[in-house]
Amino acid sequence: LVRRGFPAATWCERRFVLEGSPSGGDTISPDVSRVMRISDLVYDDETPFSEAIGALLSQERVTDMELGVTIGGVETLERSHYEKVLHGMLSTCETWALIQRYLTLCSTGSWLPHLSSSTASNRPPISIFFHQASKDDFETLRALCSCFGLYHHPKFSPRGLYRGMLRFTWKGRDMFLIGRYSPYYKYKPKNMSPVSLRIATSG
Repeated sequence: LVRRGFPAATWCERRFVLEGSPSGGDTISPDVSRVMRISDLVYDDETPFSEAIGALLSQERVTDMELGVTIGGVETLERSHYEKVLHGMLSTCETWALIQRYLTLCSTGSWLPHLSSSTASNRPPISIFFHQASKDDFETLRALCSCFGLYHHPKFSPRGLYRGMLRFTWKGRDMFLIGRYSPYYKYKPKNMSPVSLRIATSG
């Protein structure tokens, strides 16, 4: 995800201007997988413009444009199958409890939990349960998103929520941020309080 204000924010208007320009809001750049920094090109006054364009558009990319590619494992996208996968992962999660002070530091980018080293075969998912005053309360979740460098807009709920839970990967580990009103909240250990930006909560 690319926020407006990124050095190449003016590509759409002046594609080869490097310095960018001030903006009054946030936006998500489409098709981020195809975005590359113009500064990565070998381009100077002696390089023909057409060669610079060729270097930008004609190089090999990870994106596969072939239409005849066979897609396998489609059945795993069914909701019933995905639910089984989720419940299996959540039942074996390592649960983190972040106190309010750490969450505040973390949301400003000055602190992150220490991730102990583990072998590839011993990497349980990590779950963090967060407090909500209501189903529409995402104050703590926004702070958690900032902790892990996830995009969020201050006026809207974080994107990618599935039944009140946000799933992503961090340092090779599956991460689950689970709200109080999520059906997966039942996996929270009984002796652990949910993470909250406000005064310590229980439940």
